[in-house]
Amino acid sequence: FEMPSAVFANDGSYSEGSSGTTIIPNSAQLAVYQEIRFAELTGEQTDEILPTEVYDAIVAYYEDIFNANFTGNGYSIAVAQYILENNPVFSNTQAEKIAYVESILAEFYDITFPDGYLAPTE
Repeated sequence: FEMPSAVFANDGSYSEGSSGTTIIPNSAQLAVYQEIRFAELTGEQTDEILPTEVYDAIVAYYEDIFNANFTGNGYSIAVAQYILENNPVFSNTQAEKIAYVESILAEFYDITFPDGYLAPTE
C-alpha cells in the first residue's frame, strides 16, 4: 500500500510554499492548494501551481475537510456573486438591494474564510 506523500523540494518551478518534508501536507502547501481551489470555485485565475504528487497528497489527506467548508457556503457565495455579476435590476430601491446582496456575500466570505483560517507555516 503506497501512501500519498507531500514530500517535495521545490526547484523554483512551482509556487512558493510547495516544498514539504513530511508525508502529511504542511500549512504552506495547504495555503497554495486553497488558493488554487478558491480560484476554481470562484472562476478566478491564479498563478499558483503545485506538483501533482503534492496536490494528490493534499486531496488524499485534506480535501474532505476543505470541501466541508464549501457545502452550503460555497454555493451561497457563488449565487451571490452570480447575482452581482449579472447586473440585477430591482424595482425602486436598486442601490439598497445591491448593498444588501454585497453585505450577504461579505458575510459568507467571513464565515467560510475566517481570519486565521490557516495555521502558520512550518
